[in-house]
Amino acid sequence: MSQDINNFQEAAQPVDDVANAKQIDNIQKEKPLSKLSRTLTEEDFKSPGVRKMLIGQVDEYEACKAELNTVRTNFHNKDKEAAVLKERLSSFQSFDWLFTALTCVGSILIGYYASQPDQGIILLILGVVCVVVAFVIRWRHSK
Repeated sequence: MSQDINNFQEAAQPVDDVANAKQIDNIQKEKPLSKLSRTLTEEDFKSPGVRKMLIGQVDEYEACKAELNTVRTNFHNKDKEAAVLKERLSSFQSFDWLFTALTCVGSILIGYYASQPDQGIILLILGVVCVVVAFVIRWRHSK
């Protein structure tokens, strides 16, 4: 029986000393083919397998390039759409503020007239006009 223990047998054994145990993260930090030479010689280019592999890589890169161009085009379209929607939202918010202000002023004037009817009918008319204008603005902006 051999004294050499492979990694699977070592992993199957119970660990008594956790501090000195082999860490899984340290077992394989490098990629399997990272130490291979990446330079190709003229002799390598004569091999049909290498040529097919390189053509396959070029095809893969072309497909990736086409996909990136599609993503870039979609990004620019969505960016323009987002800018338009942001502008619409800011105009909607200004109309919302105007609607709220006119409604509040109209309600205050109508409420003040209701508590002090001897102050004149002009407050009631101004209050009603403010409220009507506010709802007309809201109705026209919603279309």
